[in-house]
Amino acid sequence: MKTFKEYLKENKEELAQMITDFIETAIQNNDKENEARYKDIYLKKIGKPYEAEKEFSPKPSIDKIYSQNDFKRYQDYIKYCDKLYILKFKKYGKLAKGTLKTITSNELKAKCSEFGVNVIFAKVKGTEEASVQTQNQMTWDIKYLKKPIPVEIWIHEMGHIFEYMMKGISSYSPLFLHNMKTSEYDLKPLEIFAESFKNYIVNPKYLKAGWPEVYDFFKKNVPTKWIKTMTNLI
Repeated sequence: MKTFKEYLKENKEELAQMITDFIETAIQNNDKENEARYKDIYLKKIGKPYEAEKEFSPKPSIDKIYSQNDFKRYQDYIKYCDKLYILKFKKYGKLAKGTLKTITSNELKAKCSEFGVNVIFAKVKGTEEASVQTQNQMTWDIKYLKKPIPVEIWIHEMGHIFEYMMKGISSYSPLFLHNMKTSEYDLKPLEIFAESFKNYIVNPKYLKAGWPEVYDFFKKNVPTKWIKTMTNLI
């Protein structure tokens, strides 16, 4: 059984972390007023001045990949991942050819129906071009009823469909966290899976060279029918 002193110590550590989170959020938002206020609260409640933890910023290296658990602060981890991606792209980016091919809305519906996916055209909020709601439904902005649809975006959205089909692995599995980002559009883990899927179909040599574990995962799991149908459009 914990002693009262141990209980107080543990709760004080939790309180210190909570106030620290408030301080760091204020710093990120350049909110000087709340930064000063929470630092004063920290001093009064914890009994010592707030000191920012030293930033852990290892030099990115392809030979040594750090995980999120190696960082105390999430923002330091994200900075590291962005630098790591730039490093990898400089080395392997020439292998990423991409495609400018497009399809019509009718062609999109026909292709999706082959995979049992229903397509809806509606007004999409924000800057999204399309979104996936379930394993069997995809929504595209209404403008694409008449506007050519980039094949790369469709393949990306099919990556989300494929993720729904997978069991035991997702965008939040270690294989698809920020330190494995394969595209400048990987702003969050939810997109890393889909962008990696797109690169497997569109830029397989690029993915295999820079992210062999991710390439091997898709090679093992993506059905041949999916590969043939999509590569025929590239």
